[in-house]
Amino acid sequence: KDLLFPQDVLPPDITFGELDKNLSLLAHPEGVVIVLTDSLLFASGASTLGNSGKKLLDQLTPVMHALNADINISGHTSLDLDQFGLATAGAYNSNDELSFLRAASVLGHFMQAKMAPQRFSVSGYGSDKPLFPNETIEGQRKNRRVEILVKTTPRIGRYQ
Repeated sequence: KDLLFPQDVLPPDITFGELDKNLSLLAHPEGVVIVLTDSLLFASGASTLGNSGKKLLDQLTPVMHALNADINISGHTSLDLDQFGLATAGAYNSNDELSFLRAASVLGHFMQAKMAPQRFSVSGYGSDKPLFPNETIEGQRKNRRVEILVKTTPRIGRYQ
C-alpha cells in the first residue's frame, strides 16, 4: 500500500489511516486483487468517479501499464445502505446496475490513460458476492467496493 500510495500523493481529503482502512490487497488464484471501498472512489449512491478517486486511480495507472496483464474490474454493493442511496439518488434501477456502472467508470478512467482495451473486462455483481456479513454497518460499508483483479497468472487455454 505504501508503495502504491505514498503519503505525499494522497488527495487532501483522504488520510493514510482512511486509505489503510478502505484499501486491501488480496491474493487470488489468478493474480492480485486491489480492493477499494466505494467511499474512496464515489459519492454515496453515485457511479461517477470523484476527484479523489481519480487521483487514487492515477497512482495505479503506471503499475497497470508496466504489468501488461489482463485486468478484471468488478463492482459490488451491499444490501441495505445502497438501497437507501438508490432511493435518494433515483438514478439506478438496481444495485446490479449501480455496481456495473461503478466498475465501468473505473474502466473508463483507465481507457483515458490509453491502456489497451482488450486487456480489460468488467463485471457488476450487485450484492451477490459479499466479503463481510451484511448484518453490520461495517460489513455493509466494506461490501460496497470495486475490485481490480490483475491477472498475473495466465489462464490455461486462453485465446491469444
